[in-house]
Amino acid sequence: MDPFQLPSIAEHKAAILDLCRAKIEEFKLLGYDRVEFAEFWSYIESKVRFGIQLHELVELILSVRITDYMNYLTVNAYRQMEGGLGDPPRS
Repeated sequence: MDPFQLPSIAEHKAAILDLCRAKIEEFKLLGYDRVEFAEFWSYIESKVRFGIQLHELVELILSVRITDYMNYLTVNAYRQMEGGLGDPPRS
């Protein structure tokens, strides 16, 4: 769900995007240089529930741990591969 569809959040779009960039910079300081904005935002969108409030979105962004984000990327990579996690094993 795109949280910017909610008027209460849309009016703070610039600040929220800056907060995401700051979180990405934090990850880079920890040595994770390949964190891309689009992938990070995709992760955030995957965690957003319908009717989220501004303070909840801010808390969500600030509380992202690098391990959770990397797990998300790994699972998505497997899903995109042929025979990834989405397919049952063949006998």
